[in-house]
Amino acid sequence: PPGSVLDVGCGSGILGVAALRLGAATLRAVDVEPAAAEATTANAAANGVGGRTHADTTPLDELAGDHDLVLANVLAPILVALADGLVARTAPGGRLVVAGFLEDREAGVLTALDAAATRAGRSVAPLARRDEDGWSALALTVT
Repeated sequence: PPGSVLDVGCGSGILGVAALRLGAATLRAVDVEPAAAEATTANAAANGVGGRTHADTTPLDELAGDHDLVLANVLAPILVALADGLVARTAPGGRLVVAGFLEDREAGVLTALDAAATRAGRSVAPLARRDEDGWSALALTVT
């Protein structure tokens, strides 16, 4: 399991809390909505992982460090806008999982993430893809 997880656009925190329950060491969760950070904190506590969770509204580009697993379940335009930060916050050899975008937006999301990686002197490689009811999710390795 990953040591550290970053959940971008955490909402209720379900993805990050699940990662902790599956063995991740720590969760850093961020969202533009204060209520989302509060919900994540409450859900982590309710699931017995509150001591390993920090959730707030810090913008992605203001975060320091990188994480073994970065999760972002948000719409395609937001993923495109956050591409540089998502790649930068993923540790070398780490995993980046993006979801919450329509299938027909996948190429644009991948192009943005690939361009962000190139700007950072890094690369992204797809590991897995899942489509359901018109929505997509991608798992990538960032090196």
